[in-house]
Amino acid sequence: MPLGVEALGDAALVRLERVSKVYRMGEVEVHALRDVDLDVRQGELVVILGPSGSGKTTVLNLVGGIDTPSSGRVLIGGTDITQFGDAELTAYRRDRIGFVFQFFNLIPTLTAKENVELAAELVRNPRNTDEVLHAVGLGDRARHFPGELSGGEQQRVAIARALVKNPPILLCDEPTGELDHETGRKILQVIAEINRSEGRTVLLVTHNSAIASMADLVVRLRSGAVDSREENPAPTDPMELKW
Repeated sequence: MPLGVEALGDAALVRLERVSKVYRMGEVEVHALRDVDLDVRQGELVVILGPSGSGKTTVLNLVGGIDTPSSGRVLIGGTDITQFGDAELTAYRRDRIGFVFQFFNLIPTLTAKENVELAAELVRNPRNTDEVLHAVGLGDRARHFPGELSGGEQQRVAIARALVKNPPILLCDEPTGELDHETGRKILQVIAEINRSEGRTVLLVTHNSAIASMADLVVRLRSGAVDSREENPAPTDPMELKW
Protein backbone atom coordinates (compact mmCIF):
# COMPACT_ATOMS: atom_id res chain seq x y z
CA MET A 1 0.00 0.00 0.00
CA PRO A 2 2.01 3.02 -1.25
CA LEU A 3 0.85 5.62 1.24
CA GLY A 4 4.26 7.29 1.36
CA VAL A 5 3.86 8.48 4.95
CA GLU A 6 7.56 8.26 5.76
CA ALA A 7 8.67 10.68 3.01
CA LEU A 8 6.13 13.47 3.30
CA GLY A 9 8.28 16.28 4.67
CA ASP A 10 6.02 19.32 5.13
CA ALA A 11 3.29 17.98 2.83
CA ALA A 12 -0.12 17.11 4.25
CA LEU A 13 -0.34 13.64 5.77
CA VAL A 14 -4.15 13.86 5.80
CA ARG A 15 -6.04 15.80 3.15
CA LEU A 16 -9.77 16.09 2.60
CA GLU A 17 -10.72 17.65 -0.73
CA ARG A 18 -14.31 18.91 -1.09
CA VAL A 19 -15.60 15.99 0.94
CA SER A 20 -19.34 15.59 1.38
CA LYS A 21 -21.25 12.82 3.11
CA VAL A 22 -24.98 12.26 2.70
CA TYR A 23 -26.87 9.61 4.63
CA ARG A 24 -30.20 8.49 3.18
CA MET A 25 -32.90 7.45 5.62
CA GLY A 26 -35.82 6.38 3.48
CA GLU A 27 -36.74 9.44 1.44
CA VAL A 28 -34.88 11.80 3.76
CA GLU A 29 -31.31 12.95 3.04
CA VAL A 30 -29.07 13.98 5.96
CA HIS A 31 -26.03 16.04 4.93
CA ALA A 32 -23.40 15.14 7.53
CA LEU A 33 -20.57 16.95 5.68
CA ARG A 34 -20.66 19.61 2.98
CA ASP A 35 -17.59 20.28 0.79
CA VAL A 36 -15.07 19.98 3.62
CA ASP A 37 -11.43 20.83 2.86
CA LEU A 38 -8.83 19.96 5.49
CA ASP A 39 -5.03 19.57 5.56
CA VAL A 40 -3.21 17.97 8.49
CA ARG A 41 0.58 17.87 8.50
CA GLN A 42 2.57 14.97 9.82
CA GLY A 43 3.11 15.31 13.59
CA GLU A 44 0.28 17.79 14.19
CA LEU A 45 -2.20 17.54 17.04
CA VAL A 46 -5.53 18.67 15.61
CA VAL A 47 -8.68 19.29 17.64
CA ILE A 48 -11.94 19.25 15.69
CA LEU A 49 -14.66 21.11 17.57
CA GLY A 50 -18.38 21.29 17.06
CA PRO A 51 -21.77 20.59 18.63
CA SER A 52 -23.58 17.29 18.26
CA GLY A 53 -24.48 16.70 14.62
CA SER A 54 -21.81 19.02 13.23
CA GLY A 55 -19.97 16.20 11.42
CA LYS A 56 -17.00 15.68 13.76
CA THR A 57 -17.23 11.92 14.05
CA THR A 58 -17.99 11.60 10.35
CA VAL A 59 -14.62 13.24 9.60
CA LEU A 60 -12.85 10.71 11.84
CA ASN A 61 -14.72 7.80 10.26
CA LEU A 62 -13.70 8.93 6.78
CA VAL A 63 -10.05 9.43 7.72
CA GLY A 64 -10.09 6.09 9.52
CA GLY A 65 -11.52 4.22 6.55
CA ILE A 66 -14.62 3.20 8.49
CA ASP A 67 -16.87 5.11 6.08
CA THR A 68 -16.57 6.48 2.55
CA PRO A 69 -17.56 9.95 1.29
CA SER A 70 -20.49 10.60 -1.02
CA SER A 71 -18.20 12.89 -3.00
CA GLY A 72 -14.67 14.29 -2.76
CA ARG A 73 -11.37 12.65 -1.92
CA VAL A 74 -9.61 11.53 1.28
CA LEU A 75 -5.85 11.37 0.75
CA ILE A 76 -3.46 9.80 3.24
CA GLY A 77 0.19 10.33 2.41
CA GLY A 78 -0.91 11.39 -1.06
CA THR A 79 -2.91 8.21 -1.73
CA ASP A 80 -6.66 8.45 -2.29
CA ILE A 81 -8.15 5.88 0.07
CA THR A 82 -11.63 6.43 -1.41
CA GLN A 83 -10.44 4.24 -4.28
CA PHE A 84 -9.60 1.33 -1.97
CA GLY A 85 -11.56 -1.92 -2.04
CA ASP A 86 -12.66 -3.72 1.11
CA ALA A 87 -9.41 -5.66 1.54
CA GLU A 88 -7.29 -2.53 1.10
CA LEU A 89 -9.41 -0.59 3.59
CA THR A 90 -9.10 -3.40 6.13
CA ALA A 91 -5.31 -3.39 5.77
CA TYR A 92 -5.26 0.42 6.00
CA ARG A 93 -7.28 0.46 9.23
CA ARG A 94 -5.14 -2.32 10.70
CA ASP A 95 -1.72 -0.91 9.82
CA ARG A 96 -2.12 2.86 9.63
CA ILE A 97 -4.81 3.90 12.11
CA GLY A 98 -5.10 3.77 15.89
CA PHE A 99 -8.59 4.37 17.26
CA VAL A 100 -9.43 5.70 20.73
CA PHE A 101 -13.15 5.97 21.47
CA GLN A 102 -15.30 7.62 24.13
CA PHE A 103 -16.32 4.19 25.36
CA PHE A 104 -13.32 2.03 26.14
CA ASN A 105 -14.50 -1.15 24.34
CA LEU A 106 -12.17 -3.40 26.31
CA ILE A 107 -12.75 -7.16 26.52
CA PRO A 108 -13.75 -7.68 30.17
CA THR A 109 -12.40 -11.25 30.41
CA LEU A 110 -8.88 -10.20 29.35
CA THR A 111 -6.31 -8.36 31.47
CA ALA A 112 -5.00 -4.95 30.46
CA LYS A 113 -1.94 -6.58 28.91
CA GLU A 114 -4.00 -9.20 27.09
CA ASN A 115 -6.28 -6.53 25.62
CA VAL A 116 -3.21 -4.78 24.22
CA GLU A 117 -1.59 -8.03 23.07
CA LEU A 118 -4.71 -8.88 21.10
CA ALA A 119 -4.26 -5.72 19.01
CA ALA A 120 -0.53 -6.41 18.66
CA GLU A 121 -1.28 -9.76 17.05
CA LEU A 122 -3.04 -8.02 14.17
CA VAL A 123 0.06 -6.33 12.74
CA ARG A 124 3.45 -7.46 11.46
CA ASN A 125 5.69 -5.16 13.48
CA PRO A 126 3.95 -4.22 16.73
CA ARG A 127 5.57 -2.30 19.53
CA ASN A 128 6.51 -4.07 22.73
CA THR A 129 3.36 -4.47 24.84
CA ASP A 130 5.06 -3.88 28.19
CA GLU A 131 6.80 -0.75 26.88
CA VAL A 132 3.52 0.68 25.59
CA LEU A 133 1.71 0.02 28.87
CA HIS A 134 4.57 1.67 30.73
CA ALA A 135 4.40 4.67 28.38
CA VAL A 136 0.76 5.29 29.33
CA GLY A 137 1.50 4.84 33.04
CA LEU A 138 0.10 1.33 33.49
CA GLY A 139 3.26 -0.72 33.93
CA ASP A 140 2.09 -1.89 37.36
CA ARG A 141 -1.53 -2.58 36.30
CA ALA A 142 -0.89 -4.88 33.35
CA ARG A 143 -2.33 -7.98 35.03
CA HIS A 144 -5.56 -6.32 36.16
CA PHE A 145 -8.89 -6.88 34.42
CA PRO A 146 -10.94 -3.89 33.16
CA GLY A 147 -13.38 -4.27 36.06
CA GLU A 148 -10.48 -3.74 38.46
CA LEU A 149 -9.40 -0.49 36.78
CA SER A 150 -10.71 3.05 37.08
CA GLY A 151 -12.25 4.81 34.08
CA GLY A 152 -9.04 6.72 33.45
CA GLU A 153 -6.98 3.54 33.63
CA GLN A 154 -9.32 1.79 31.20
CA GLN A 155 -8.93 4.67 28.76
CA ARG A 156 -5.15 4.37 29.10
CA VAL A 157 -5.45 0.70 28.17
CA ALA A 158 -7.48 1.75 25.13
CA ILE A 159 -4.75 4.22 24.15
CA ALA A 160 -2.08 1.54 24.61
CA ARG A 161 -4.13 -0.82 22.46
CA ALA A 162 -4.17 1.78 19.69
CA LEU A 163 -0.45 2.57 20.02
CA VAL A 164 0.85 -1.00 20.09
CA LYS A 165 0.10 -1.28 16.35
CA ASN A 166 2.54 1.62 15.82
CA PRO A 167 0.16 3.57 13.56
CA PRO A 168 1.20 6.93 12.06
CA ILE A 169 -2.27 8.38 12.76
CA LEU A 170 -4.15 8.33 16.07
CA LEU A 171 -7.88 9.14 15.93
CA CYS A 172 -9.58 10.08 19.22
CA ASP A 173 -13.37 10.39 19.41
CA GLU A 174 -14.40 12.24 22.60
CA PRO A 175 -11.69 10.42 24.62
CA THR A 176 -12.58 12.29 27.83
CA GLY A 177 -16.36 12.12 27.44
CA GLU A 178 -16.84 9.46 30.11
CA LEU A 179 -14.25 10.85 32.53
CA ASP A 180 -14.23 13.43 35.31
CA HIS A 181 -12.30 16.66 34.85
CA GLU A 182 -9.07 15.64 36.59
CA THR A 183 -8.92 12.21 34.94
CA GLY A 184 -9.78 13.77 31.58
CA ARG A 185 -6.84 16.17 31.83
CA LYS A 186 -4.49 13.28 32.59
CA ILE A 187 -5.71 11.38 29.53
CA LEU A 188 -5.21 14.47 27.37
CA GLN A 189 -1.71 14.79 28.80
CA VAL A 190 -0.95 11.21 27.73
CA ILE A 191 -2.22 11.97 24.21
CA ALA A 192 -0.22 15.19 24.00
CA GLU A 193 2.95 13.46 25.20
CA ILE A 194 2.51 10.75 22.55
CA ASN A 195 2.17 13.48 19.94
CA ARG A 196 5.15 15.55 21.11
CA SER A 197 7.62 12.79 21.96
CA GLU A 198 6.83 10.39 19.12
CA GLY A 199 5.76 12.82 16.41
CA ARG A 200 2.54 10.88 15.96
CA THR A 201 -0.27 12.69 14.15
CA VAL A 202 -3.39 13.05 16.31
CA LEU A 203 -6.92 14.03 15.31
CA LEU A 204 -9.14 14.53 18.35
CA VAL A 205 -12.83 15.41 18.09
CA THR A 206 -14.76 16.93 20.96
CA HIS A 207 -17.63 19.27 21.79
CA ASN A 208 -15.56 20.67 24.71
CA SER A 209 -14.12 24.00 23.52
CA ALA A 210 -11.71 24.17 26.50
CA ILE A 211 -9.65 21.37 24.94
CA ALA A 212 -8.92 23.46 21.83
CA SER A 213 -6.01 25.34 23.37
CA MET A 214 -3.86 22.19 23.60
CA ALA A 215 -3.90 21.75 19.80
CA ASP A 216 -1.54 22.84 17.04
CA LEU A 217 -4.56 23.32 14.80
CA VAL A 218 -8.21 23.92 15.76
CA VAL A 219 -10.93 23.22 13.22
CA ARG A 220 -14.51 24.21 14.05
CA LEU A 221 -17.38 22.51 12.27
CA ARG A 222 -20.96 23.73 12.03
CA SER A 223 -23.78 21.99 10.17
CA GLY A 224 -21.32 19.76 8.34
CA ALA A 225 -19.08 22.56 7.06
CA VAL A 226 -15.80 24.09 8.24
CA ASP A 227 -16.73 27.22 10.19
CA SER A 228 -13.15 28.23 11.05
CA ARG A 229 -9.57 26.99 11.05
CA GLU A 230 -6.99 28.40 13.47
CA GLU A 231 -3.35 27.51 14.02
CA ASN A 232 -2.02 27.72 17.57
CA PRO A 233 1.71 28.54 17.88
CA ALA A 234 1.79 27.91 21.65
CA PRO A 235 -0.35 24.92 22.71
CA THR A 236 -1.40 24.81 26.36
CA ASP A 237 -0.25 22.06 28.71
CA PRO A 238 -3.33 19.79 29.13
CA MET A 239 -2.93 19.86 32.91
CA GLU A 240 -3.68 23.59 32.80
CA LEU A 241 -7.01 23.14 31.02
CA LYS A 242 -10.21 23.97 32.89
CA TRP A 243 -13.81 23.25 32.06
